[in-house]
Amino acid sequence: AAIAAVQTSSTENDHVGLAFYTHNDVFSGGDMQESMRITHDGNLIIAGNLTQQGGISFRAYNSASDVHAPASADNGKIEFDFAMHNDGSSFSTTNDRFTAPVSGVYHFSTSVFVRDIDIDGSYFLLCFYKNDAAEIIIFEGYHPIDAAGNKYTFGGSTTIKLAAGDYIDVRIGNSNEEITIFGSNWIPTVTTFSGHRLY
Repeated sequence: AAIAAVQTSSTENDHVGLAFYTHNDVFSGGDMQESMRITHDGNLIIAGNLTQQGGISFRAYNSASDVHAPASADNGKIEFDFAMHNDGSSFSTTNDRFTAPVSGVYHFSTSVFVRDIDIDGSYFLLCFYKNDAAEIIIFEGYHPIDAAGNKYTFGGSTTIKLAAGDYIDVRIGNSNEEITIFGSNWIPTVTTFSGHRLY
């Protein structure tokens, strides 16, 4: 077996990682094969496959209040257009979703602050969507708020296993009226979406 320093980027001379080499056969006198590599940016590669990527974490919020109409074309996808941090660059403020860079178990949390629910008995549904399909229901039911200007916070969290390329976003459904989702123009980071890779 052997350990060697290796270049892990073709663009920077100081991007050096560690490679671990072993013989396929302990009795063989032939060339060794690379079995594991730790790159300069904390990624772990085993047998040529990326198994762990360091620093997968994000927290995003809605910077301005938005109005959601009933039965909207995007199924009520909530905008998160500003990232407080985005380690691993896996959250997009363009399409408001997180895309898993590697397979693993992830944890997500959201808090959504709404107002102007002015019809008694309105039906609401708050979900984590995976690959454009409802995956985890955070809140479902008829809400008793019946006066314009009233405010309420929906929120929840989940742990979910994702394959590389799976994506997660947050959506809210409302049955028969428009609602306003508060952004940070009222109170900083009242509507947020965050997540990180557990393992």
